[in-house]
Amino acid sequence: NRIGDEGAKALAVALTPNAEGVFNTSLNTITITDGVVLPIGALRRNELTELDLSRKRLKPEDVIILGAVLVSNTSLNTLTITDEVDLPIGALRRNEITELDLRGSGSKRLQPEDAIILG
Repeated sequence: NRIGDEGAKALAVALTPNAEGVFNTSLNTITITDGVVLPIGALRRNELTELDLSRKRLKPEDVIILGAVLVSNTSLNTLTITDEVDLPIGALRRNEITELDLRGSGSKRLQPEDAIILG
């Protein structure tokens, strides 16, 4: 699929709760990239504490959609998007981290996809 960044941003807006906090509750998964099934429903219902999407070859469009859904998620503590880089988004959300070293070494290097989620 070639929705591109602009298409993903438009879809992300549609997946974000409106001013009243209401969003589409019937959508459980979304697939933009072959082999990548994003668990939108489980994230919205706060059913996941960990999500490992490493080795899925996420594209920027996938990450943009994922980021939009994570805005209202309160249960996810660890998100792995690229090999060996666990993003501590739960601790960041709860203001429990005063320092975050993202330099990495070897294969544990922050990728653009990780940075999009942290943003």
